[in-house]
Amino acid sequence: MIEEIILKLNQIFITVLELDEDAYLDDLDLENDERYDSLAQVLLIAAVESEFNISIKASDYENFTSYSAVKNVLKDYQL
Repeated sequence: MIEEIILKLNQIFITVLELDEDAYLDDLDLENDERYDSLAQVLLIAAVESEFNISIKASDYENFTSYSAVKNVLKDYQL
């Protein structure tokens, strides 16, 4: 994945989840962070779609459960 894409994705997570700029994101997931709830999940999907000018398929929504999973989804969209 291109570094520019990762930096944009990092900023999306930091903004939506209101994290510190230096937050470690690789272990971030829906089950281990109270800020990462269902509303945050929807906001992440919307922010990713807007930032990368893509339309996430409804079948991929369920994969927005962790930072790593979202990176994998973006790989599927060839980003």
